[in-house]
Amino acid sequence: MSEDEHAKRGIDLDRPNAARVYDYMIGGRLNYAVDRMFADQILGVLPNARHMALVNRA
Repeated sequence: MSEDEHAKRGIDLDRPNAARVYDYMIGGRLNYAVDRMFADQILGVLPNARHMALVNRA
């Protein structure tokens, strides 16, 4: 999907989205670069965040 199509759907690719960050943390594929960069920053501060997300999902 192009950036224009994202804009038409109201998807802001300039800001991370909590649901997409969570998706990335649990190994999903419905996330964007901005979400992954933010999640990686979180993991730098809270290394167990991915594990906590997976436990929450379970």
